[in-house]
Amino acid sequence: MAETQVETETTSVNNGIAIAPKRLSPEQFKTRFEQLLPLITQEWTHLDREELMATDGDLDRVVDIIAAATDHTKTLIQAQLAELHSLSLTWERREQQQTALQQTPSQAPSQSSNQSPNKDKDNPDEEHPPSPSIDDVLDLLERRTEQLVERVKADVLPEAKSQAKRNLGASILTALGIGFLLGLFVGGSGGDRK
Repeated sequence: MAETQVETETTSVNNGIAIAPKRLSPEQFKTRFEQLLPLITQEWTHLDREELMATDGDLDRVVDIIAAATDHTKTLIQAQLAELHSLSLTWERREQQQTALQQTPSQAPSQSSNQSPNKDKDNPDEEHPPSPSIDDVLDLLERRTEQLVERVKADVLPEAKSQAKRNLGASILTALGIGFLLGLFVGGSGGDRK
C-alpha cells in the first residue's frame, strides 16, 4: 500500500522540465473511478469490467488485476493510470470550457435545457470517451521525449564521460577519425579542387 501513496506533484523538476510523471493517490483514483473505468477498459480491452467494478475503486486491487493480466510492472501500470486520470481531467475541463463558450450570456437557462434532450443523440455511446486530440497526443509524446532526454542526460552521459576519461587516447583517436570521415563526406577528397 505504501507504494501507491505518493505525492501528486511531479517528483523532480530540472530546468522546468518534469522528469517523472505525476502519480495518482488512492483517494484521487477512488473519487474518479467511475469516469476512469471506460478509459481503463478501452486501454486494456481484455480486462473484465465486472471484475474491475468489484474493486470499488481500490487502486491497489485494480493495479493487481491489470498486472496479473499483462506483463507490465505495477509501477508502470500506476503511471499509466495516472496518465489516464490526467487525460480524463483534461477532457472534462475542455468540455466545460466548450459548454461555457457555446452558452452566450443572452441565452436563458430554459433555452439551454431545451438542448439537453439531444445529448443522447449527439453521443449515443456514452461508455467510450472521445479519442484524444492530436494536441493531446503531441503533448504526451513531447513529455515522454523530454523524460527520455533527461534519463539519457542522467544515466548515459555521465557513463560516456567517465569512459572517455579512462580511455583518453582511444577517445581522441575516435574523435579524429570521425572528424576525418565527416570532412571527406562534406568537403570531398580535395582532388577535385583547383
